[in-house]
Amino acid sequence: MLRYMGIFPLILGVLLLLAGQWMAFEIYTKEKFSKINKNMASFAYGLYAGESLVKLPNPEEGIFLLRLRDGRVIATDNVLTPLSIEDFTYYNHKVSGDNVYIYTKRVELGEYISIFTERPLALGVFLSGLCLFLLGFLAIFKGLRLPMVKQKQYLPNSEELLRKLKAIRTAFALNKIIPNESFQEAKRILDDIIKSTEGRS
Repeated sequence: MLRYMGIFPLILGVLLLLAGQWMAFEIYTKEKFSKINKNMASFAYGLYAGESLVKLPNPEEGIFLLRLRDGRVIATDNVLTPLSIEDFTYYNHKVSGDNVYIYTKRVELGEYISIFTERPLALGVFLSGLCLFLLGFLAIFKGLRLPMVKQKQYLPNSEELLRKLKAIRTAFALNKIIPNESFQEAKRILDDIIKSTEGRS
C-alpha cells in the first residue's frame, strides 16, 4: 500500500521539478535575448549615426565588428577590452567584400543557476518538487522493503523460546530417572520449535 501511495508525490515532484526548471529557463532566455537585442539596436543606431566606435549597453554579451571593402572598420568599444574569444560563439557574414563579424557570449551554467537565487519563486517550485520526489521515492522504497523485512521474522519470541529450552534442559536432567520418557519429551519440544520456526519462514 505504501508503495502505491508514493507514486503520486513522485509524479508530482517530477512535474514541479520540471516546472521550476522551465520557469528559470524562461527568465534566463528572456533576459539574455533582451541584452543581445539592446546591443544590436545600439550598434545599428551607431552605424546610422556614423560612429566608428559604438558603445554597447551590455558589452559583456557580445561584440560587433564591420569591416568595409574600403578598409574602414566600425566596431563596438568592447573590442578594446580584454575578452576571451573562447567565451563567445562566432558568425561571419560577407556581402560584396564587406564583412560583418558577430560574437555572442555562450550560455553559462553559473548564470543560469544564479536565476534560482535571484528569483525565489522558481527556486521554491524547484525545491518543493525535489522534496516531493524524494518523499515519493522513499515511500516506494520502504514499500518494497517491508515484505522482505517481514520474511526475516521467523524465530519465535524470546520468552516462548526460553521456556521451551528450559523444558529441554529439565528433560535432560531427568534422563537418569525416566530415560526414555525424557528423550521423547525433548524430541517433542524440539519438533515444536522446528515446526513453529518453519511456519514463520
